[in-house]
This record gives sequence, structure tokens and C-alpha cells, in this order.
Amino acid sequence: MAFEIRKARESDRPEIIGLIRDVFGDEAADRADARWAWQWQQDPKLGGAGYQGMVAVWEGQLLASMATIPSGLFIDGKPVPDAVWF
Repeated sequence: MAFEIRKARESDRPEIIGLIRDVFGDEAADRADARWAWQWQQDPKLGGAGYQGMVAVWEGQLLASMATIPSGLFIDGKPVPDAVWF
């Protein structure tokens, strides 16, 4: 398949950081890289460890990434586990 959209994997990290660098510059990419461990491994709101999001891949090259971060939303005092920030 030449084009696919799939769940991101931890192994996509270098390409995701590279996309951030290409689009937003070195400072944003360095900041994302430095925060990666907390944001995707240690944040207590995560349902599990690892980058959470989707990637678009064309002919083996990662073209886009959309992260989904748990929002910690509660409605009527009850957690909404599927609520995320993009």
C-alpha cells in the first residue's frame, strides 16, 4: 500500500520530531524532544505508555502526525476516558 493512516508507534519518534522541526523550527522540536518522556511515558493521565496519536505514511515516509492527549475531562463528576486534546 502506498498510503496509509495508522496508529503511531514509539518507533515513529524520530520522524515525528523531524516533522515538528520542519514545520515549527528547532526550538519547538527541541522542546518536544525534551518533554517526550514525560508527555508520552510518565503523564498519569495516559491510559498506557507510548505516543498516542495517528500518523499518515506515504511510500514509507511519515507525512503527518496528529497526537491525542487525554484531556482529563469530567462531566457530572464522572471521568470521560475517551475525551482527548488534539
